[in-house]
Amino acid sequence: MKNTCWKLFSYLSIDREAALDMLNGMANRGWELDKLFPGRVARFRRTGREDLRYFLDWADPKDEEEPDYLQLCEDAGWDLLRKVGYWNLYASRPGTSPSPIQTDPETEYGRFRGKALRRMAIGGGITLAVLGFYALALVEALTRPWAYWDQGLFTNLFYLESISAPLLLLSLPLLLVGEGAHLLRMAGWLWEWKRALLTGQDPPRSRAPEVWKVLSALCFLYVVLIWLLLAADCLINDFGNWGLPVGILLGGAIAWSTTSDRDRRRQGLLYMGMGCLVLLAMASHDPFRSVFPGRLPPASLGDDRYIEAQVRTDGLWGSSADWFERRSPENSYQVSARTYVTPALAEEAVEGEIQRKGLIPVEGREGVWYGERKNIYLLFRGNSYLVIFDSAEEPDTLLDTAWAWMEKIK
Repeated sequence: MKNTCWKLFSYLSIDREAALDMLNGMANRGWELDKLFPGRVARFRRTGREDLRYFLDWADPKDEEEPDYLQLCEDAGWDLLRKVGYWNLYASRPGTSPSPIQTDPETEYGRFRGKALRRMAIGGGITLAVLGFYALALVEALTRPWAYWDQGLFTNLFYLESISAPLLLLSLPLLLVGEGAHLLRMAGWLWEWKRALLTGQDPPRSRAPEVWKVLSALCFLYVVLIWLLLAADCLINDFGNWGLPVGILLGGAIAWSTTSDRDRRRQGLLYMGMGCLVLLAMASHDPFRSVFPGRLPPASLGDDRYIEAQVRTDGLWGSSADWFERRSPENSYQVSARTYVTPALAEEAVEGEIQRKGLIPVEGREGVWYGERKNIYLLFRGNSYLVIFDSAEEPDTLLDTAWAWMEKIK
């Protein structure tokens, strides 16, 4: 017979009654709460107690509880186990059968307003504002074709230059809808609670708490995934700046050092771990790239050429490489290579390049286009293409070496 079991305990703050029912239900079946982990996964262990009961009381997640109030609860038979978000979690002392801590609806509502509501509103408002500003920036980017679509910058970022950006861009509408639905749900619950107080009815229970519990857990996993993908971006694509991980690291250190609450200290350690992970990935970018160049072969159209300012990226749908190549002091030119996971994506990108740069086919060479502006050559083969800017090299030699390089693409 197993002595431990695991349960999802990612209830939202307004689903307090559902969380309390779950804890007391486990206690009735002979299980007591052992630990809570980040993301709200609870570990239970078997207990011989038959009188174990739990209670969740509203609390300020950042301030310590008043000593007089804690003493009052202790005298009534409740021991404070820990703080869980906007709740204080109490357990009944062995040999006692204490009454619930809050029995008066108006007193409970007042404690909720004083302890939790203000921070809930501030946190939800900040989250929604950040997502809103992000959405406005994205809309502005998508409605400026001269800056993104015509130059191909947006499509390159989405397909070739980032692992985390596609997920962020695709999930942004869901995040906005989810956070908005959460705030509306809380506002509706508060209105029902206030109306119940005015009419002398019992406080309302929130609706569909189990559904929101699962959504909350998925949101936590989403945040973890984003951070892992961001670390992968920093390792593979040098995508990021030192300020972001350093800021997260310092924020986690401050959160860990300025509180005695176990949950907040664990959150601080988690933030510090994420910051260190991103810092390590950024520091490892150059040695990693020297060993794993990605989908594209090493940058150089020939052995007698000197490479300058090489930038390589790999995304979920393709890879890119940009570098300056020098064959002699008089002949320095820029090379841009792109490869995609499907030929259809490559064809779309090539059509855009041809239109933007006004290129025309080169007679006698299939898959090659030329543009007089900046002396541009574009070579297209399979799911890859290569663009050469401003080369003074003899065209036939240049195109022969470029085709030989493209044949190395996997």
